[in-house]
Amino acid sequence: FDSGTSFAAVLEQRKECGFPADLYLEGSDQHRGWFHSSLLVSIGNRGCAPYKSVLTHGYVVDKDGKKMSKSIGNVLLLHDLVQSMPGEVVRWALLSAHYRQPLDWNQSLLDQSRKALDRLYGALHRSADVQAVEIEPPADFLRSIEDDLNTPGAMAALFALSSDIERGVTAGDTAAVATAKGQLIAAASILGVLQANPAEWFSGVDEGLKA
Repeated sequence: FDSGTSFAAVLEQRKECGFPADLYLEGSDQHRGWFHSSLLVSIGNRGCAPYKSVLTHGYVVDKDGKKMSKSIGNVLLLHDLVQSMPGEVVRWALLSAHYRQPLDWNQSLLDQSRKALDRLYGALHRSADVQAVEIEPPADFLRSIEDDLNTPGAMAALFALSSDIERGVTAGDTAAVATAKGQLIAAASILGVLQANPAEWFSGVDEGLKA
């Protein structure tokens, strides 16, 4: 009941807010929790729902399939994670599943994320002598982003662009490489990846990843 009255304590008390809220965002379990209690209290006291729409997200689960929660004590701190790996690896791992689906958080996921970024950075490194053109992300990438933030689909588009770069490098097609490289950089910036210098990304790793 307490959380169900939050609209009265927050939305109706803060000048920067408004009633009803545009959106209530929580995990899928809140259909029988906060979403439900808020709906009951608001309709009973205000005659309408306290929100215009709701959005539910999946959970990050640990290696045993349990939801990560502060109350359970199985959470990981971002500050600790980035001490042992680049922040982009963590970001890629988080983006690898659709936000409505559960995300299995384990070392294998982080290893796969590192390898995925190595592949993309490798394409940029091998095309370092080609200047990328300034261009918009490709249509298939944007369609995925606009399709309920379909990040797995958007990531697949990045891999397709890296393959275009590799083929262009092999064929000596500088124009194709410049276009694909520009699209890759533009698309990746939306996801917050490929922000590092490729040479620095590979600093201290196996030389075979760059070649």
